[in-house]
Order: sequence, then structure tokens, then C-alpha cells
Amino acid sequence: MMVRVVYQAHNRLNLPLYRGGELWRRVTFAEDGCRYSTTDGGEVELLDEMLSDGCRLFWRVTERCAEEPSAESAEEPSVESAEEPSVESVEESSVESVEGSEGGKVVKGVSTLKGVRDYLNRECGVVYARMNNRQEVLRLVEEYGLEFPDWKVD
Repeated sequence: MMVRVVYQAHNRLNLPLYRGGELWRRVTFAEDGCRYSTTDGGEVELLDEMLSDGCRLFWRVTERCAEEPSAESAEEPSVESAEEPSVESVEESSVESVEGSEGGKVVKGVSTLKGVRDYLNRECGVVYARMNNRQEVLRLVEEYGLEFPDWKVD
């Protein structure tokens, strides 16, 4: 069994990887929601080195994969939260998420636009730059299948 290392970013990225001071190759975070995955030990080493040097453009997610797909490899990857940016919200302590009737997620305890933006950032990985106005936030809420019953949208 080999280990596939997956890196997640908030935006599409195209990063140069340098080895010995020279450009070795470029990696692009574009697949499946701004992800990059590799089993190449050299890439893992260089990307992990960037993270340990304080890079906050992406974080690491690790998946196990066998040469043949198994139930174990189909599971959701586990996020190493130490490298993922975190956002704290005043409303966070009282937020409750439940499965909605049509497969969406109902998020209770969030009643402000700021709270919705914080939730989208923290739970869905949406960068604040994509949430410049109420219309964009509403579009993202619909895109992610979320419902905020305590948020009174004017």
C-alpha cells in the first residue's frame, strides 16, 4: 500500500518547486476543489518543507490508497488541522448543523452575514475575497446546499 498525499488550497494555485536552487517542476492545485495529490516522495518533501517554512497558501490532507481501490481508500481524507487556517466566530460556540430534508445541511445558530461568511470560510474553505457582497454569499450558500434558518436575509 502506498500513501497518496493530498494538499488543499482555498484558490487555484500553480506553484514552482525548486530543488538545488533550480526549478524542478510546477504543481497545480486545480483538481477537485483546488487540490493537488501526489505519491511522489520528492514532491511531498518539497511541499511539506514549504508548509514547515510557514507557507499558508495550502495545507495537507493525507489519504491512503492501495493499488486497487478498497473501502478504506474511498473514505473521506483526514485533514491535519494544525496546518489548516482557522477562523473563530462569536457565533461558533452555538452553531449546530443537521442534515436537511433534501440532503442539504441546515445550520442553526448563525444569524448574521458575518456569521455566514465565517461558517463558509471555516467549514467549506471559501476565502473571504469570494464573499464581497450579500449576493455572492447567497450564491455560495446555495452552491454548498446550506440553509441558515436563523439568518434573516433582507
